[in-house]
Amino acid sequence: MKYVFFSIGLMCLLILLLGNLVLIINRKKEKLFYTNFLCKYSMTAIKGMAILIIIMGHLGNIFGVRVFNPLGSCGVAIFLFCSGYGLQKSYYKKNLKNYWKKRFFAAYIPYICIEIISYIFLVKEISALEIIKDIILIDTVHPFGWYMQCLFIWYISFYFSSLLEQRKQGLKYWGLFMTSLLLFIFMRSLFKQQAVSFVLGVWMASDNSKYKTDSINIGIILGILGVALLGIKQIAIIRNSSWIIFYAVEMFQCTLLGMSIILIVDNLVKNKREIISKSLYCIGIISYEIYLIHAFLLPQYPSYHGIFIFYVLTLLCSLFMYVTNKLIKRSCRYEKVKSI
Repeated sequence: MKYVFFSIGLMCLLILLLGNLVLIINRKKEKLFYTNFLCKYSMTAIKGMAILIIIMGHLGNIFGVRVFNPLGSCGVAIFLFCSGYGLQKSYYKKNLKNYWKKRFFAAYIPYICIEIISYIFLVKEISALEIIKDIILIDTVHPFGWYMQCLFIWYISFYFSSLLEQRKQGLKYWGLFMTSLLLFIFMRSLFKQQAVSFVLGVWMASDNSKYKTDSINIGIILGILGVALLGIKQIAIIRNSSWIIFYAVEMFQCTLLGMSIILIVDNLVKNKREIISKSLYCIGIISYEIYLIHAFLLPQYPSYHGIFIFYVLTLLCSLFMYVTNKLIKRSCRYEKVKSI
């Protein structure tokens, strides 16, 4: 437990220092705050919070602190929500133009780069067949590669559902709903937890959504409901009941907690909590790279210096990976695209 508290404290200190640095650098520059619901700046800050709670969840698991177990799935739910929200907003502006190019450069290239490095330095023995399966996302070598599989399933579903939408209005949501159903019924537990997060993001970005709110009270209420479901999940009658009931409770628990964090962080941004929101924004810019890299750097043997080295190496490597990917885009003369 002491290592977890040290880890959280060190993480908060690092991001606050980063936030202060950004404030100093941008002191004379235009403010980045916006007031509309889930703006681009706010979504980036939300991704920053998501990756931080994912890391807390993973460190908690390594250090044997079970209370942090739900954080990882909650953070992934936020990532998938942001992906669905961003894709739908982009669809309104550009339809499906350069759809797969954007996904290739924003999501696939960083993943391949990380995996190649892992083959060389981290994976002791790996066959050519295993490499091929990893690259095409059939059987991933990455410790948390299931997220890539889930993400690209949603990418494919969104693409074909959008094609259906062009033929007849309303078919997109039927296509996405069928994907949710298939994930929940046939995939393993990690996928079941995330069966609705992406679709919720698409729906919230929809012009037809009437339930947009910037109220922090709604976020708090959703958080309380999520915690309540977490408690209900521990009841023997739920744990021993049908798998459909158990995983349905778990799915809604992850989704409600994720939405709670999304609304609370969005409210912090709108209320110009500069040090916090800009710190989260900076982390959010490289959040995807952090997700890919931190899995290989998690300390297997907890110690104070080990946790410190983990954070420093993760940030440095993620920055390097982010810059490298930008250079790859430029070298390919590819236009700047939004991060997932």
